[in-house]
Amino acid sequence: MCIRDRVRSDEPQLNSLRSLRHLTSLTLHLHNGELNVPNILGVISEMRVLRSLSIALIRIPNEILELDLQTVTPFLREFTLGIFLCESLKTFKLVRIPMLEVLIIQCKRCHELQNFNLDLSQATSSLESMIISVDRSGDIQNQMIKTMPEICSQVVESCSIELHLPSSIDKESINGLNSIKNLKVIVN
Repeated sequence: MCIRDRVRSDEPQLNSLRSLRHLTSLTLHLHNGELNVPNILGVISEMRVLRSLSIALIRIPNEILELDLQTVTPFLREFTLGIFLCESLKTFKLVRIPMLEVLIIQCKRCHELQNFNLDLSQATSSLESMIISVDRSGDIQNQMIKTMPEICSQVVESCSIELHLPSSIDKESINGLNSIKNLKVIVN
């Protein structure tokens, strides 16, 4: 199911979500407007059988954005996050990620994004696969290269990790990632 929110995360849209508490899979496309994260995550937390959640943030004008997944159902196993055309976004934090099996993050055309933080402390033993894909906007690809050793150290060695980087990346800059056993760097 896909629900589009083109203005704000206001009550009519949230009420339509509340009537869908039985869903096991949910896709949200959130467009424009200041993103009211607590309201959205509060409603999602009522979906007690949700196993797969995908959120696309498109043209969100926030400079700082934090997604705290602590309240999301413990049954959640797959989480996909897309951040697209958020041209004002400078800092993004994804914190208290639950015991997921699959985590996929895409970041495209966010020219100001300089700080990207992942808190995997609660998902260290459960995570089986993680894919992070960034384009050449701003400095995000260089920051990902710097933080990947720390990100990889937070999960078990059996977790398969892929980092997708743009072809414009300086090949010398990724040499330091070759020693991380469970990390595969894909340049395309």
